[in-house]
Amino acid sequence: MDGVLEGVLKSTEALALHNALILSILRTASLSPTALSNLSLPPPGTSPTRKRKRIYPYQGTSGEEEYGGRSKRMREWVVGMGRAERERL
Repeated sequence: MDGVLEGVLKSTEALALHNALILSILRTASLSPTALSNLSLPPPGTSPTRKRKRIYPYQGTSGEEEYGGRSKRMREWVVGMGRAERERL
């Protein structure tokens, strides 16, 4: 294998970079899940977390009176569910 790599990777810098890459892959693969969680990288196979929607503090009753006492959050919740779920409730 060394002979093949020396033929492909002509410079010593490229060979050193290749060796560093292989060592990094092997080191990461040998870590336990708890050690992976201590790194700044997420464990493989996980999706990035979604940002939570900010909930603002209570703003008073003036806005609720326009919609028959229903809050904006309640309206968005009802609109977000499907027709069958609304009929069930």
